[in-house]
Amino acid sequence: MSSYAAVRRPLGRRRVTIRLTEALRPARPSLPTPFAAQEVELVEVQAPREVQTIPPGGLTPLAGDDLKQIKAARLHLAVFGANPEDPYANKPVTLNGVAIGILPPNARHASDQWVEQILEIPAEKLAAIAVENVVVVANCGGDAFKFGDAALAVQRPDGTWVESNRDRAVYCSVGGGWPHHEGISFSTTSPPMKLTLPVAP
Repeated sequence: MSSYAAVRRPLGRRRVTIRLTEALRPARPSLPTPFAAQEVELVEVQAPREVQTIPPGGLTPLAGDDLKQIKAARLHLAVFGANPEDPYANKPVTLNGVAIGILPPNARHASDQWVEQILEIPAEKLAAIAVENVVVVANCGGDAFKFGDAALAVQRPDGTWVESNRDRAVYCSVGGGWPHHEGISFSTTSPPMKLTLPVAP
């Protein structure tokens, strides 16, 4: 993507422990500067704590009847310029022809910047998810916006997450007259984004 630096990372989460300032040692006074002879004392500014982050891969594929028993699902999108005010706010998102929610908008006073958004798919819509999925975003009120980096993630019965491929294209609701235009243009509804979940052989 040209204006959005997409970093591929799964949508599931894993716990890791980060200890600030651990394993650091004072620098030896070897440089010929006034500061080299100063004594250095490191102060721990924050106690060791456990945070949740996203690992760089390793999620297992779907197996057996996992798809029929998924506990949750979410759609990841990077969004730019999506106005949160009426009449532009309600941009419907469909998955395999089923409405799953409204495209999360940008902040009111910071709309012209890329923001990663997560659309949690309602529990009553999980039955619409298949191995091969098609996602479509519709415009509302003629808003000028763009989005991309689409990915679908589902939670298996054991609590682990499985992620689809990522659609790296940028989809833009207006043509070249918009200063932020890029990617594939559309007017009313976006081209279909094909998101396939991995399945164990």
